[in-house]
Amino acid sequence: MSKMYANISPEEKKMLTTAMWKSGTTSASFNYVKMLGQGYAYCMMPFINKYYKTEKDQKEALNRANSFMNTNNMCLPFILGLNIAMEKKKAETGEISSEAITATKTSLMGPMAGIGDSFQFNTLRVIAAGIGISLATPGSVFGPILAFLLYFLPFLFIRKTLMFTGYSIGTTMIDKLFQGGILKRVTNAASIIGVIMIGSLVAQMVNVSTPFTLKLGSAEIALQQVFDSIMPGMLSLAMVFGIIALVKKGVKPVVIVCGVMVMCILGAILGIF
Repeated sequence: MSKMYANISPEEKKMLTTAMWKSGTTSASFNYVKMLGQGYAYCMMPFINKYYKTEKDQKEALNRANSFMNTNNMCLPFILGLNIAMEKKKAETGEISSEAITATKTSLMGPMAGIGDSFQFNTLRVIAAGIGISLATPGSVFGPILAFLLYFLPFLFIRKTLMFTGYSIGTTMIDKLFQGGILKRVTNAASIIGVIMIGSLVAQMVNVSTPFTLKLGSAEIALQQVFDSIMPGMLSLAMVFGIIALVKKGVKPVVIVCGVMVMCILGAILGIF
């Protein structure tokens, strides 16, 4: 492991450690537009300012960092470290495209969330709580203290390890990809996975339906059943494409969110939604 970190300078180690601590606060700026995006950009800012010398390049890099981001907090440092390494390579050589950086970040969100959530919440937390409860039940004050330590110390160790590993792998992997000439294929694959991840999030988080019924004589037709017979989730998909069209036209996300809220309230009053 020490050989893997040999290419990291003391200054970079200090900056990576600071970024690891900062990444623990990404949920503080959580919102339904970019989720962890703003907190992620906050962690990237010192590296962006260090690697890029012009204001134009710094703004472009910050916009890349301040995009949609949602993953498990324990595994987030791995993506962050890899992202930092790619931004460094782009600043030094210009050989990495902005699309490759964004695609790599997006494609890793889902897998890291699945791995991190399973281990953090279903394994580490359960073991720490079980041991702590067994001591606290007889009345020992050390129960909650031990539960905290058994949860927090491994959590902290994993986050720091993943930060340095992501940065180190990113640095060596990028060089190998350039030497082998397969970066374009990796970028395309990452882009495909990223689109799949975003599509999965949309399918899980967007749910639009209507209880509206049409009366034709003595018969009643449920409009939702008609839509489902054409294509399940048709209204949800229409909502997503409508929002994408507004974003492409330059409508601000806050305006879109407020508009959706107003539409839902009016729709509920009128019995449409």
